Amino acid sequence: MKRLALILSTLALMPVVAFLIAAASPEDQQAGDLLRQKAEKIMQDGNFKEAFDLFQKLATDPIDNPDKVGSDLLNGITCLNRLNRMAEDDAFRESVIAVHSNNWQLLRSAAQSYYNEQHYGTIVAGAFQRGPHRGGDGKWVNTFDRDRVRALQLMIQGMEKGEALVKADKDKSNATVPFSLADLYIEFARMVMGYSGYGEAWRLQYRSDFTQLPDYNEGYRYYYGGDSGRGAPVDERGNPVFHQLPKGWQESTSDGERWRWLLNRAMELNPKITQSTLLELANFFN
Repeated sequence: MKRLALILSTLALMPVVAFLIAAASPEDQQAGDLLRQKAEKIMQDGNFKEAFDLFQKLATDPIDNPDKVGSDLLNGITCLNRLNRMAEDDAFRESVIAVHSNNWQLLRSAAQSYYNEQHYGTIVAGAFQRGPHRGGDGKWVNTFDRDRVRALQLMIQGMEKGEALVKADKDKSNATVPFSLADLYIEFARMVMGYSGYGEAWRLQYRSDFTQLPDYNEGYRYYYGGDSGRGAPVDERGNPVFHQLPKGWQESTSDGERWRWLLNRAMELNPKITQSTLLELANFFN
């Protein structure tokens, strides 16, 4: 219910946020840049509390520089972690997402932060708290699967927003969008591959459900364990399962097909990365 309420409130705010971004003046942007420079200097000096307050102010401002709000988010989370306030990471991150839900660059940064988070915490009185719990009570859980799916949800959202920009761009003003968006697809493909890398690529034969967040898992784990020796998947006749290249994301019938389509779309958006991407494919098939 809380997540539904957050989504509905975000949708209600979107027209207002869009207007404020459009209305941001050069003076507003300059003031934001000066505040960011101050926050970065304070963070370098080790004053993480004051730095976080400034990064939070920047990142939750609808007129924050759309190209830099992602770094404001990541720097803010770094400050929280240095202050041993990891339990505040999720609320801060989701508050920034709610304000900048149309910014594909911010959505990518938010996905990165979920994917690279500390994937553990405790459940106390029915509520999850990321990181260690001082009281020592509560149920210890890990969030590997949950964080990965949340990251992928944000990458899907970022992909849709980025593609809308590419489709709507009729002039040269956003000519660099396709090239930078290609990097999102490369990273997206690696997230679909999963934390375990190529050692458990047999998991790619399944089509994961990214619409529902998995529950928290008991205990702590560093990686998918126990099955790394299973090798590549085979069909009922013992023939290897190949991941075909589908027409689109929606047409993908497995995570393997999703992975192939993401890499192919990246090459379409930025032909300059074709060689390196094909090499990545070759290394996987080797």
